[in-house]
Amino acid sequence: MTAAFACGLAACGGSAGATAGSPAATAGAPEGRDTSTPAEALIGHWRDGNGSDSFSYKYDVKEEDAAAKEVLLTTHRLESDGTTHTDVQDIRFTFLNADFTQLKYGMGGLTSDYVDAQQKP
Repeated sequence: MTAAFACGLAACGGSAGATAGSPAATAGAPEGRDTSTPAEALIGHWRDGNGSDSFSYKYDVKEEDAAAKEVLLTTHRLESDGTTHTDVQDIRFTFLNADFTQLKYGMGGLTSDYVDAQQKP
């Protein structure tokens, strides 16, 4: 999977469940948001504790552990002209709660909260 997400990285009303024909959702997750896997739940707009949400990344899923709510991504920073920057790194993301709205990532254990489904800063 290659996708983009907007996130405050230093280096990124609930539903009771999925309904037929809609993406899988977790109880408490924002309506219509796909939380069927950690990689799907990561897609969207995130903001860190400092209010930063200005980076956009393209990424490839390297590994995923649904039971641990973790995903390891190879990230490629996107430049304003749409090109992929050479800043490539592997980053592990771990969701901290059942509704996939808080995550921890990076070596420093930075945290971010889900804002909305927006994928461009």
